[in-house]
Formats: sequence, structure tokens, C-alpha cells
Amino acid sequence: MFFYLPPLRKCQKKAGFSPQEVSMMSKKPTYEQLKKRVDRLETRLNELKREKEIISEMRDKYTAIFERNLHCIYVHDFEGRFIDANDAALSLLGYRREEINNLRISSIMNEDQLPMVMATINEIMQSGSQRQLTEYKVKKKNGNHVWIETDGGLIYRQGKPYAIQGVARDITNRKLTAAALEESERNYRELVQSVNSIILKLDTKGNVKFINNFSLKFFGYTEKEIIGKNVIGTIVPKTESSGRDLADMIRDLGLYPERYINNENENMRKNGQRVWIAWTNKGVQDEAGNTLEILCVGNDITKHKEAEKALRESEEKFRTLAESAPAAILIVAGEKILYINRAFESISGYSEAEAHAMLFWEMVHPDMRDLVKKRGLARQRGEVVPDRYELKALTKDDETKWIDLAAATINYGDETATLAIAYDITENKQAQGSLLAREQELKDKTHELEEMNAALSVLLKKREDDKIELEEKIQFNAKQLIEPYLESLKKTPLSPRQASLLHIIKTNLDEIISPFTRIFASTKHKLTPQEIKIASLIRQGKTTKDIAVLMGLSPRTIEFHRTKIRHKLGLKTKTDSLQSYLLSIK
Repeated sequence: MFFYLPPLRKCQKKAGFSPQEVSMMSKKPTYEQLKKRVDRLETRLNELKREKEIISEMRDKYTAIFERNLHCIYVHDFEGRFIDANDAALSLLGYRREEINNLRISSIMNEDQLPMVMATINEIMQSGSQRQLTEYKVKKKNGNHVWIETDGGLIYRQGKPYAIQGVARDITNRKLTAAALEESERNYRELVQSVNSIILKLDTKGNVKFINNFSLKFFGYTEKEIIGKNVIGTIVPKTESSGRDLADMIRDLGLYPERYINNENENMRKNGQRVWIAWTNKGVQDEAGNTLEILCVGNDITKHKEAEKALRESEEKFRTLAESAPAAILIVAGEKILYINRAFESISGYSEAEAHAMLFWEMVHPDMRDLVKKRGLARQRGEVVPDRYELKALTKDDETKWIDLAAATINYGDETATLAIAYDITENKQAQGSLLAREQELKDKTHELEEMNAALSVLLKKREDDKIELEEKIQFNAKQLIEPYLESLKKTPLSPRQASLLHIIKTNLDEIISPFTRIFASTKHKLTPQEIKIASLIRQGKTTKDIAVLMGLSPRTIEFHRTKIRHKLGLKTKTDSLQSYLLSIK
């Protein structure tokens, strides 16, 4: 066996002697020098023994950590061939220890992951360790897959790197949980974005952190316009129409969201339109109970609010009308009276409290009580009964009154009820006998008048006949007694003026015995006597100048009368011939 002895100086240097001591040792030492050297050698020997014990102890600890660690620990070379693995790694992958040396990284990795594996090995070889954890999906011996998270670094032998040691932990459950969470979040996002409700997330100051698509469309904003903005002045007005301070309410919501779990308030769209939203609010808190944000889910109740307002206004109008109406108004549900107006109290004598304690038929006269009860209950059951009829009622003072009743079915709250309007017709009924007597008297007088009218008609007919007979006699006498003389006079020598006057006499006589003069003297046309004379001459074909000479008037005066005649006869345009119109009248 051959032992190699290094030079003395190397041994002395390795033992920890200084250069000065080494120089002294090359000379023949003294006793004291030898003693010091022995003491130093003994000290160094003890240190070496202690280092050996530490190394042995560390090896035992490493072995214990390697074998008993709950995490997977493995060693592979730079080509990806496994050298060793602890029980946790073998158990996770399902391999036996004797199989580990035949296993390569490429055999447990999907092909698409190998580039990342090689990049990680190169990173470890260059820097000594990984910069960050990496995740891999590895295949077990039985073909199933698990997810692991790894960290690795170089290990050395005789001062040189010879392999990579890695530590891995099974994150399959975490991956599955993350996938489930991602799926859940995706489903949540899809639900939030597709639901027809307003969904917001606000910070405690009222700034918008999230808003779903329905909300953006509803309020008329884009996501860029609303995210990070405060709801006051965007989708919430500073002051509600009712006067409520909504800015103060939003501040209070951020501090005490539990006070506003269910809340209704007025909101506004981008165009300024006011809308009503019913909100459900939930404060999201951290582990210490501090509110981080407020989740708000709202639904548009504007139509409902408008319907409520319309209902209130309708009820107010009904009450105003009912309380001022002269007719008695009551609402009946089942057998009980729910409402009466002042006129009912005045007609019946019962107060509101007394009426509410009565059954509706108890104030009906006994002669008709059963009939009214049956009809009232049948109407509420939906059966067909008369909507209007007359009945006798008894007042609180037992006075009998006649009532004209009109009834209809209505919805009153959550129940079917009857709205009845009752008119007091007692005076009408009392006057009915007198009225019948007066009607008979009127019939008798009417008969007498009819007889008188018949006699008067006979008289008027006789008068008209006499008038016609008289007109015929006048016409006959004029033709027999006057016209012959006028014809004889016409044959005598006459001056032009005398001839003209004779012609006018003849013409006027014809007009007297004709209906022309009577027509224009009637109330329909209302021509003056002067206008009738001028109209007669125009009808005969006389010009304005001729008429002026015959009547001793100026042509201008005749034109004035012509204009008035045209106006009274309704001739508006100059194209309408006045003479032609006058000749058309018979």
C-alpha cells in the first residue's frame, strides 16, 4: 500500500502554523518550542474531531429531513435523470425506490412543459438556484396527474456542482380549488353581467368600484365615465324630490351599511331623468370587522312609485269627491260597512262609528231588507244582480226614506267590496202623486188645446183662402177696370215724359198685382220703399241715368242705392248681374 506524504511545509501550513512558526520549525527546536507545537497539534486535533462530529450530526439531520419530510425531495442530474427521491416523492408518484434510477423528468412531464423544465435547469446551473417557484403538471405511474410546486438548487461534491436537488409540494387540491373558484367567479361574473338588476360595489366614501352592464345601460354611462366616480352627482342626486339629503345618506351608508339593508331612494340617469330604485345593501368586512366596501343590488320601482302616487292621488280625489258629494256613499265588504261619507250621516242620522258597527241591511226598511241583503251578498260573489234600484230605508229616528241606489263591485285593499251611491228621493216620491194629478190635468188641457188648434187651423185656412180670393179679385178688377183706360191713354198724343210716367204707372200696377213687391218688402230682404222703386226700375231695364231722371235724384245717389240693394240680396261680385237676379224672382 502506498501512502503519499506531502512536504513538511504543506503539512505545517495545513495544521494552522504561521510562516514564522514554520521557519522556526525548520531549525532544531528547543523543548519549549516542541511543547508549544504539541499543544497546538492537540488543539487542532480536537477541532478536527469536533468538525467530524458536526458533519456526522449534519449528515444524520439531512438524512432525517430527506427521508421524513412531508414534502417531496428529489435529486436529478443536469440531463434530467433522477438520482434519488425521498419517500414522500415516491409515494406521490407511485414508484418504488429501485425504479427511481430509470426515471427521467421527460417521462413524467407533458411535452408542452419540457421547455420550461429545461429553462429552469439552465437557470439553476447559472445562478445556483431558482429565482421563483414553478408549477408543473406531472404524470403518476398509474397515469393520473397531479400538480406540484417546485424549488431547486445546485448540490456540490468536492467543491464542484454535480446535481440539482429539488423540493416539491403537492398543490393539486389548491389547483382544483383555484379552478373551482375561477369557475365560480366566472359564473358569478356571468350572472352579475346578465342579470336584469343594478349591481354596484362602492367604497365607504361612495365611489364606484364596480358596475355591471345592466346598470351602465340603465343609467346611460360608459364604464370609463363612472368607475372611480362618486355616486353623488352621477347616479344619485344631492337632494331627493322629497327634500331628503341623499349626500348625507350616502355618507351614512359608508359608515353604517347595516342601517340600509333595504332602502328606497331616488336616483338619476345621465340625462337627468329621476328614477326610483329599491336597494339591498351589504357591507363587506375584513377579519377585524372593518367595512371594506358595500355591495348594492337595486331594482327599478319607478312605475310602482308612480302607481302608488297615482293611487294616493286617486284616493284623495275620491275622498274629496265623496265628502263633498250630496249623495250618500258607502263601501261594504261582506256584511260590514267599511266607509261612509258625510252625506250618508246626514241622510241616515247614523254616525261613522255607529255605521261601522252595523250590518249593511239593518238600515233597510223591513219590507225590503231580505231583498237588499240577498242582492248585496250575491253581487260580491260575482253574480248578476241589478246595478240600480229603489228601496225604502229607515233612519236612526225610524223615519222612512226612499233611496235610489246604484252599486258596483270594486277591489278595496285585498278584498272584493261594493261601492254604493244612494240618492234621497223621498221628496220626489212624495211629490209623485201630485205630479201624476198634474199630468192628468195637463193631458186634459192639452186635449182642449188640440181642439182649439184644430178650430184655429180651420180659421187660418179660411183666411188664407179669402186672401187669395181677394188678390184674384184685385187682379181681375185692375185688368178689367184700369188697364183698358191705360191702354186708351197710351194711344193719345203724349209728351216723352208723360209717356214715361204712363209706362211707370203701368209697370207699378203690374208689380202691385204681382208678388215682386211683396217679396222685397218681406223681412227676408228688408228693402226700403225707395230701394224697392229703384229695384223695380232696374228690373225693367232702366239705366242709372234713366232712373235718376225719373226719380229726380242724382246718378251718384242711384249708384249708392244699387250698391246697398246688391249687398242685401247677397250679390258680392260685379260679375253677378243685378237685373238678371231681379228678373229671376217670380
